[in-house]
Amino acid sequence: TSFNMSIDESNTEKGMQIDILPNPGVQSANISIETVNTLPYQVQVFDPTGKLIFSKDGSLQNEQFSVSNLAAGLYSVTLTQGDQIMTRKFVVQ
Repeated sequence: TSFNMSIDESNTEKGMQIDILPNPGVQSANISIETVNTLPYQVQVFDPTGKLIFSKDGSLQNEQFSVSNLAAGLYSVTLTQGDQIMTRKFVVQ
């Protein structure tokens, strides 16, 4: 089962945006990153215990990542660009 759901809160801060669809998801999530510049950044996904399960460096202003086969739980995504850090949470059912 898959569906699209927009996130109600504004995800744009400090020239960075993270969209996570679907949220909540079933065993997977698509993470979309947008930045206003091309400075290098790092995306990290942490499982419900705080363990790093995915990490990717990037520099594109628009990029998407797929995180599949996730166990049920509350996950967090952290986007770091220079001294700017943004964290968003998503649920896998």
